[in-house]
Amino acid sequence: MSASTRKYTLNGTELHVAETGDGDVALVFLHYWGGSSRTWTGVIEALGGHWRTVAYDHRGWGESQKTGEDFSLNAMTEDAAALIAALGLKRYVLVGNSMGGKVAQKLAARQPAGLEALVLVAPAPPTPIGLSPEEKSMRLASYESAETVNGMLNALLTRPVSEEVRERTIADTMRACEPAKRAWVDSGMAEDVGEDVRRISVPTLVITGTRDVVDPEPVLRREIGGRLPQARFVVLEGIGHFSPIEAPSEVAVAIATFLATLDI
Repeated sequence: MSASTRKYTLNGTELHVAETGDGDVALVFLHYWGGSSRTWTGVIEALGGHWRTVAYDHRGWGESQKTGEDFSLNAMTEDAAALIAALGLKRYVLVGNSMGGKVAQKLAARQPAGLEALVLVAPAPPTPIGLSPEEKSMRLASYESAETVNGMLNALLTRPVSEEVRERTIADTMRACEPAKRAWVDSGMAEDVGEDVRRISVPTLVITGTRDVVDPEPVLRREIGGRLPQARFVVLEGIGHFSPIEAPSEVAVAIATFLATLDI
C-alpha cells in the first residue's frame, strides 16, 4: 500500500508525515525511540485500508527536522496535537509504541476533542523508568553504529524478520540526531505522567508480548491497567518489545478487533 508524504511545519519544526486511505476516522501512529513512520509499514498494510492512517516521524527522527534544542516528551506531545489540528482530524485514534506510547498517553490525558480511543503497543509506562548513568550509556551505545543497532535487534527480536525490514529498522535508528536520542534517555523515560494518565477517559487497548523484557506485561498491568480500569489487554504469545516490526499482522488484528467492538 503506497503512502502519500508531505512535510508540515508545526511548533517551528518540520515534520515528515505519511498518509494512506481516507474516511471519517484516522489512526494516528507514533513510533518508538529508534523508529520512524516506517516502523508502522507492516501494521498499516495488514490493516488493509479500512481506515485513514497518519504516521509521522517525531522531531529529530526519520526525515523530520533534526535541528533545534527541545526534544522533550512535552515537545513531542505538542507536535502530535498540532499535527492533528493541522490535518483537521475530527475523529481519530492514537496508536503509540514504546516512547510513542508515552507521548500518546500524555496527549490522551488532555482529553482532546475528537479522540475516540487509545491503542498502546508495547508502551513505555507513564511512571518513571529509573536508569543508572551506566545503563543510560549502554542504551545510547546500542544506537551508535549499524553494528551496535543490529546487535540490539539480535538481542531483543523474538521472531525472524526479513532483511529488508532489518535494514530499514537499522537505517531509521541511524538517521536520528544525537539530541533526540539523548532526550528520551535523559529525561523522557524519567518523566512522571502517572497522575495525568488517570484522566484518560476513552476506551484503551494495551498490546503487550510475553517476551517483552523492556516494558514487561506485569509492569504495564500495574502502571497502566492500575490507573485505567477501562483498559483492555491483548497479550501476544512469544513476542517481544518490537511487535510492530516482528508481528505486524497480530498487532493489526488486535487493533481491528478492538475498534470493531467500538463500532469505529
